[in-house]
Amino acid sequence: MFIAIEIPSVSIAALVTGSAPDTEANDLIKPTMVPSSPNNEPVVPSNDNIENPPMGDLTNQLNTTILVNIASQITFSDVEYAFLLANLQLIPKLNAFLGANSNNNAETAVSNYIDLAQNNPSLLSDICGLGNPLEVLEGLAANGIDPEDFASAIPAIGKYYELFPDGEGMTMGEFIRNFIILEVELDPVFEFNEEEEVWLLMNSEIIQELDEFYDSHEDEVAKDIGNLHVDLLMNDADYAALVEETVAIPAWLWPFIRQIGVEVAIELAKKAVPGLNQYDDVLDAVNNLANGGTVLEFFYDVGREVVQFAGQNGNPFFKIANLSLDAFNLSGKAAKAWRALNRLEEYGNGFIVKFLDVVESQAGGILGKLKWKGHPHGATMLENIDAFDFLDQLADLFGKAVNLDNAAIGQYQFSPDCCNINYIRIYYDSGTTGPGYYTLLIKGQYGVDFKIRFTD
Repeated sequence: MFIAIEIPSVSIAALVTGSAPDTEANDLIKPTMVPSSPNNEPVVPSNDNIENPPMGDLTNQLNTTILVNIASQITFSDVEYAFLLANLQLIPKLNAFLGANSNNNAETAVSNYIDLAQNNPSLLSDICGLGNPLEVLEGLAANGIDPEDFASAIPAIGKYYELFPDGEGMTMGEFIRNFIILEVELDPVFEFNEEEEVWLLMNSEIIQELDEFYDSHEDEVAKDIGNLHVDLLMNDADYAALVEETVAIPAWLWPFIRQIGVEVAIELAKKAVPGLNQYDDVLDAVNNLANGGTVLEFFYDVGREVVQFAGQNGNPFFKIANLSLDAFNLSGKAAKAWRALNRLEEYGNGFIVKFLDVVESQAGGILGKLKWKGHPHGATMLENIDAFDFLDQLADLFGKAVNLDNAAIGQYQFSPDCCNINYIRIYYDSGTTGPGYYTLLIKGQYGVDFKIRFTD
């Protein structure tokens, strides 16, 4: 633990000269550079060469004594020690700082301060503009910011307090590291505008994703898809929801993502090769893409297949970046089915898998059989599927029998005893403006309901 030497409240300079010493706040930013002797040994410059001259011989002696005490507890290089001897006016402030902040980060801050004062005074001056330079440097050390990143950290600190004025929501260290990745690694590639940069800094997980993504590919397709990815996350709520829901993509969702990829590939191919009506090659390629990874990685593979398809069909200079965002509009049947099923996630992946098994068995496939409906109806079955057969098969998958006790009041149900579900029921709605229909109601335990209407 660092032990500071107590300095009397009445200054030595005042006792010697009868006046108070110069206590300018910027004393810390005016160190003197240490010259070298003919033997290349550090020497202490004369008072005439020191911008903030020492406060007399007695003061020098006291500060030298304090420096010896500091040096007995912190290891200085010969050059650092000579620098401090040449700038004894700094010692009281260093002593007070180390006494109040007895930790490794404070010692690192002092060392970095001395290094900057000797080798990069301009950067040190910029750091002083943020506040007490020792405190700023301690904060950088505490957040794991290396000296080579200090120049980038200065605008990052200003931006951090602009976006997080209360200092909550993200640590400064995390923000600075993301800021540096964005400015140094990503911006030269993706050329984000100011609005995109601010959004990315507020959503730092996307910065990490893009950094890893581009490191893996480093080509024009990755650049184009990365830009589209950010644009869609910012402007397309459906795409953002899809990405958010698929950080760890469950197996049941891949058929929908793949079909969305097929629909996107068709739109891209149409624009890449206008007038062509045959897209089997690119569709086969997308259908053969492996499951796994992230939505961003999957759409990179889709984009790469489309670019190859364009080159093979007379457009070798096709770039995805030249397309408008409507090429990625999630409006096809797969997206509609996914939006319908998205509400089932409250009941868990295990339930969704069993539910889709019944849909596939009853309707011959899981795509094109559901039509998204707004609240309170989750979906409408587009095929003529018997609601009671559907419920029976679903109950079998849970090892349950359908309860007929309430059949007299139109209730035909079972309880799966899992999945945050109270019961799953079939009832008949006679309708008010049209023909009646059967509805399957999934009644959640926490107020989340899902309805599927069966057409006659």
